[in-house]
Amino acid sequence: MKKLTKVVFALVGFALLAVAFAPFTERHAIASGSAPVSVTNVPLPVQGTVSVGNTPSVHVTNTPFVSVANSPSVNVANTPSVNVSNTTLPVTNPLDSFSNPVPLLVSTDAQPYESSCFISGTQDFVQSCSFDAVPSFKRLVIREFSAVTFTSLGTSVHKIFLEVGWKGGLLDHYFPLFSMGSDAFNTSAAVHAETTIYAESSSAPTCTVVDTASNSWGANCSITGYLITVP
Repeated sequence: MKKLTKVVFALVGFALLAVAFAPFTERHAIASGSAPVSVTNVPLPVQGTVSVGNTPSVHVTNTPFVSVANSPSVNVANTPSVNVSNTTLPVTNPLDSFSNPVPLLVSTDAQPYESSCFISGTQDFVQSCSFDAVPSFKRLVIREFSAVTFTSLGTSVHKIFLEVGWKGGLLDHYFPLFSMGSDAFNTSAAVHAETTIYAESSSAPTCTVVDTASNSWGANCSITGYLITVP
């Protein structure tokens, strides 16, 4: 009986030794299927490149800003509107035919203005005609001036200028004339120029023509622009 007991204890001891020295087997948990994973109010660091493919839209909500660093360009396609808040955007004026910046009109009450006047049958060297007066509490911005002159054969227009009221005085703006040749009765010249000239409230701009002789001659002048409200 004692011998049998010793044999049993010996077998149990060998079994315990086998379990103690047996190599551990590493097992991984395998998840079958797929379920949505929600991460709420947890900042997730992202490094490297993240590609979003075959996705109709990506929405980023409750985010104060999105930074795109070291990127040459960002394209927003097929988007009805893009809102830029608390951002200073540079505004560049377009250039005119002489590469000078064109003043931008920033006004909600600008009114178109166009007026013409005619000088006929004068025998003087100098003659003028007046355009429509600028209404009270308005300022005229002249953007275009044009004129055509007709003088007797053998004579020509010496100069032409636009006179406007400004700060209680008068300012003269001269324009180059271009010959249009002669017919059996007259010699013609014309001017057409884009410009920016201001005329103050209640003043009446005038077109003044200076001829080289006192023979009969005439001129037709016109200006276009817009009126803005002033205090």
